[in-house]
Amino acid sequence: ALKGQAVQYVKILSEKGTQEGIIKSLAAQVTMKKTPGGGTSFRSEPTLLIHAPELGVFLGKQQYNEGLVLLLTSIADAREGPFDYVLSGGKIVVPSPTVHLLGGITPDGLSDSIPKAAFRGGSVSRFIFVSQQDTPRMFALPKPTNPALRLWLQTKLVAFSQLQCRALLTPGAEKWYEDWYKALRSERHEMMQLSRYYARKPDHLLRLALVMAIAEEDTMEFDEARLTKALAILNYTQTFMSEAFTMVDTT
Repeated sequence: ALKGQAVQYVKILSEKGTQEGIIKSLAAQVTMKKTPGGGTSFRSEPTLLIHAPELGVFLGKQQYNEGLVLLLTSIADAREGPFDYVLSGGKIVVPSPTVHLLGGITPDGLSDSIPKAAFRGGSVSRFIFVSQQDTPRMFALPKPTNPALRLWLQTKLVAFSQLQCRALLTPGAEKWYEDWYKALRSERHEMMQLSRYYARKPDHLLRLALVMAIAEEDTMEFDEARLTKALAILNYTQTFMSEAFTMVDTT
């Protein structure tokens, strides 16, 4: 892309979406082909980046949004496809979809705008909340992003999105993870709103280790150092995470 070729961007959904719209966006990326035995083969696995600066607007408490919450929860579990979705126009088949969500919300918005189904059904526990109350950065007149840096970042992200590989743990990392997992189960946490997050912390650890390895263009065979580094970032994030849930009713 840096040599004049067009950058093939990852599909981005901004601000607002519906369950049907997300499914159709994923299905549009899929190419299906009939096999000699009468089956179906898929040439691509669809991916979608949801950019929601106002997460409360995107998920909203309207009743029709509960289907959207359940869909995102199901996809977040990264189960093997293909999956059949029945929409108003008929059945749509989507193989192993991947959806990433980058959103922003205030503590009162988390309490007032997010559907109860997102808390009760476990959707919220599948997110990592990075809470920030203040910042040392001050820009009276922010400068535009460096175009070369922006293009470099876009090119890297597109390349990362096309990776196909398998992540493995070294024997030492497996032993480290098993010991840490057992110790985690015995921990007790005071904030009920985060109880489901802690139950899914092992999943967050492995996913964060994977993201870090890809970003650093490192090996996909994780050792203890890789897992320890990912855990350090999670633990630091948790230090402030409770601030995001201060206004959420535990009931």
